[in-house]
Amino acid sequence: MKALIFSLIVLLQGPSQKMELLGKKVVGNVYLNIDSANVYLDQLDSMAHVHEDSLHIGHVFRFKGIIADITSNYTEAQINYYRAQEIYESLDNQLNVAKTRYNIALMHMKLNNDSLALVILKKDIEAYEAVNDTFNVINSYITTGYILNRNGAPDSALQLLKKAYYYSIQHRDTIRIASANNLIGDSYLQMRKPQRAKEYYRSTIKLIGLDGSPWNLGYSNMRLAESSLTLKEFKLCIEYANKALEYYAIIEEKTRIKDVYGIMAEAHENMGDFESAYRLHKRFKMLNDSLFNVQKNKQIATLETQYETEKKDTEIASLSQQAQIQALELSQRNTQLVVAGVALLLIVLAGFIFYQQRKYKHQQAVSDIEQRMLRLQMNPHFIFNALSSIQNYILQSDTKESVKYLAKFGKLMRQILEHSREEFITIEEEVDMLTNYLQIQQLRFGGAFDYQIKVSEELDQSAVKIPPLFAQPLVENAIEHGLAGIEDGLVTISFSKTDDGVSLQVADNGRGMNVESKSISEHKSLASVITRERLDILSSQFRSKFSFNYKTLDQGTQASLVVPIKVI
Repeated sequence: MKALIFSLIVLLQGPSQKMELLGKKVVGNVYLNIDSANVYLDQLDSMAHVHEDSLHIGHVFRFKGIIADITSNYTEAQINYYRAQEIYESLDNQLNVAKTRYNIALMHMKLNNDSLALVILKKDIEAYEAVNDTFNVINSYITTGYILNRNGAPDSALQLLKKAYYYSIQHRDTIRIASANNLIGDSYLQMRKPQRAKEYYRSTIKLIGLDGSPWNLGYSNMRLAESSLTLKEFKLCIEYANKALEYYAIIEEKTRIKDVYGIMAEAHENMGDFESAYRLHKRFKMLNDSLFNVQKNKQIATLETQYETEKKDTEIASLSQQAQIQALELSQRNTQLVVAGVALLLIVLAGFIFYQQRKYKHQQAVSDIEQRMLRLQMNPHFIFNALSSIQNYILQSDTKESVKYLAKFGKLMRQILEHSREEFITIEEEVDMLTNYLQIQQLRFGGAFDYQIKVSEELDQSAVKIPPLFAQPLVENAIEHGLAGIEDGLVTISFSKTDDGVSLQVADNGRGMNVESKSISEHKSLASVITRERLDILSSQFRSKFSFNYKTLDQGTQASLVVPIKVI
């Protein structure tokens, strides 16, 4: 009857309201009934894609991550969380970025990556406290308290958990009151006050009722079992543990089921029932091995590295810039001391410093463009998606294909890094790098497009050199945007000789420029700006004007530019 009423309510709402209601239903069932949560999530997924609603598509990925997380499929959870976070960041939706970041922290906590989880939670707490968002800060307080308890800091945990309890009371949020209450009990259990801890666990059960949240009821009974074990009340411990198993089975919480088996095994061992203890310990070990095997942890670490690459690069660049500024300031101070002592050297040193500063600014401009150019080549979304495609081959046990594409991907990353430091590379090297890049993109898009690379016979590929990495961002635009939604797509790359140098053309048979969205235009604009700035520097260096332009073809778009040439 409730489902029928809900269906009628949904039918009477507009698309946005319908999706909001479905999202609430997913959240409401995710810790109660996984099957129901998945039914509502499928409906939300279908509707969000029909209406091309990016925000709700982001919600779908986050909810999929939560369900995978609960069922201990951590690799799938990680992939979905990062897809959601990418969408939220593209929408500049900082609230949902923080919520997803919290989900990622929870997952790392389950994987015993407590240090990383605490770093993520600290960012969330600072973000929420800055805007006085007490509702969302509760979750971060509760989870931080749990980790502090687990790491032997119950006093610090208790301070945060009491704040969380107070805020939950203000919001009349029964679930979070129960969670905070349970973890306050954990703090007292850590302080070796098991009787006091049991009072909090029992009060949680009374608060939410026997038909309440299986997650909270499972946790309360599991901790009551642990407290009873500490008090040597072994029969009572087993009773509580069996109740915990019943609740955790409802939501398929394998991590907690594993923990309960461990408690029960210890209780039976203390009672002298070694046969039951052995049987339960085997169950504990089997679940533990399946949940935390080495391969899964490697996959999680790999995905974490992929996602954080761009942010770490930014931090490193910032630190490098600070070091350069400090070095320059030190040089200036030393110069001032010398000038103060020797008046005659003042003019010489002033001229030298002026020259050095101009040279420094020029080098900074070149370095800045090279860095932006390199980041344009090493697009983090391309890296993530390419590795995800390779991972699919691995998971499908297609060893031959996965090894082949992993080798190509590694070679491409090495080529990009090596070529970015070179002033000129041979056309043969540029073609080899582009071939690798295009083959990996074909893997990503399931062979939805083909490509051609043409080099004029006037050009000796092994002897003629050109500046590196001009073609790839133009090829990326053609694939990602020009060929989006196009069957039998084709990218054609041509190198030919001109009076001034080498003409490079990248053409696609896609939609053309007139139908591009704002985000596509901005992406092309970024590639265009960096390309033009590099050409301006080369024009100044070679005292010749090098051109760059886009034009619309009968079908598709063509980018053309002329770059300088060197012959070995």
